[in-house]
Amino acid sequence: MTENDPQVHPMEPTEAQPKTDVESASTPSEEHRRRKNKRMKCLACVAVPVILLTAVILSFALTVMHVKNPKFRLSSIEVEDLRFISSATSASFSLKLDAELAIKNTNFGHYNYDDSNITLAYRGTKVGEALISKGRANTRSTKEIEITVDVNSSNVSSDSNLAGDLDSWDFELDQLW
Repeated sequence: MTENDPQVHPMEPTEAQPKTDVESASTPSEEHRRRKNKRMKCLACVAVPVILLTAVILSFALTVMHVKNPKFRLSSIEVEDLRFISSATSASFSLKLDAELAIKNTNFGHYNYDDSNITLAYRGTKVGEALISKGRANTRSTKEIEITVDVNSSNVSSDSNLAGDLDSWDFELDQLW
């Protein structure tokens, strides 16, 4: 070939066109979009179970594991040393109560309680008080404790209906927690 011979060269495209499907799928924007979709699917596969598990745990904690106050009940009461005087001029009473207090814990965990008082009243006037020492009621059980209360009418005013209540045996003590 000589320099004077014009050589024919086929025209090459000005843009590089991909020749196969593999090459066409690997263009930078398409590859980026595909990776992003995979990441989003992976994130969804992890996030959905985590959200469902959180909802189940939260509903379990709010319903089953809800802390309830224990129930306090008097199981039995014995009256000892009952003395009363009922006359036209004065009325008085004194007695000793031996009681068994049941503390029912319905929770799924133990329940600790602090020192407490039980106050007995006659028509709103305090006539006796008992101390309940701090303690612990075990899981879903009932704890029984013994208390003793000395009750007397020394704080009851003389103008109350005490004489009439003692004469009619209609004598009522109120419990103030």
